[in-house]
Amino acid sequence: MHICRAPDVLFLCYTRVKKPGMKALCFSYIHLYIVELLVARFMYRPRRRRLIWYEKINYNPEISRGLLAIILFVVAGLSILSFFERAGVAGVFIDWLLAFIFGQVRYFFPLILITLAAYIIKDAEYHYRPTHIFGAALFFLSFNGLVHLQKPSTDLATLALQGYGGGVAGLALAWPLLTYVGYWGGFLILVGLLLASFIFLFNTSLASIVELHQKFLAG
Repeated sequence: MHICRAPDVLFLCYTRVKKPGMKALCFSYIHLYIVELLVARFMYRPRRRRLIWYEKINYNPEISRGLLAIILFVVAGLSILSFFERAGVAGVFIDWLLAFIFGQVRYFFPLILITLAAYIIKDAEYHYRPTHIFGAALFFLSFNGLVHLQKPSTDLATLALQGYGGGVAGLALAWPLLTYVGYWGGFLILVGLLLASFIFLFNTSLASIVELHQKFLAG
C-alpha cells in the first residue's frame, strides 16, 4: 500500500483546488515545508571534530624523539658558539638574551640541553613529557635563585638587568624570598625546588638521587 508523504499531499492539493485563496494557502504550506527541510539539513547536520595540530602530524614516536634531540643539540651548539662570538649577529643577540635571562649561569644552559638530548637518544625509558619542560624551568629558577641570593640585597635588580648573578630568572625568586623569609629560609626553599627539578627532569625519585649522591661521594 502506497502512503503519500506530506509534500505529495500538498502538491496534489495545490493542483486540484480551484479557488485562488486555497491555492495560495497550499503554496504557503509547500514553501514552509521546503524551508524546514533546508534548516534541518544545514543546522542539525553532525559536525566532525576538528583535529588539534599535533594530532594532524601523527609522527612516529622514534622520529619525534630524534627530532627533539636534534633541536636541543642545535640550540645548545648555537649557545656555545655565541659565548665565543662565533655565531655572527645572531650569536651576539643570543648571548645578550641568555645573559639577561640567566646571568652568569647562562653557561650551564647548553649543558642542560645536551644532557636532555643525550637522555632522549640513549635511554629508551626516558619518555618526553610536558613535565620535563617544567623541570628544566624549575631548575634554572631555583639554581639561578641560589646564585643571585649571594648578591647584596640592595643591588639584586641592578645586577640582574646587567647580566650578572642569576639574571632575571634568579631575581624572580631571590628577591621575594630574601625579602619575606630571609637568606636561610630562601636558601632552604631553593634547595628543595632544585631537588624537585631533578625529579621532573630525569623521571627519578628522591631515593635514587640520594643513592647516586652516595655512590659519587664513595668514589
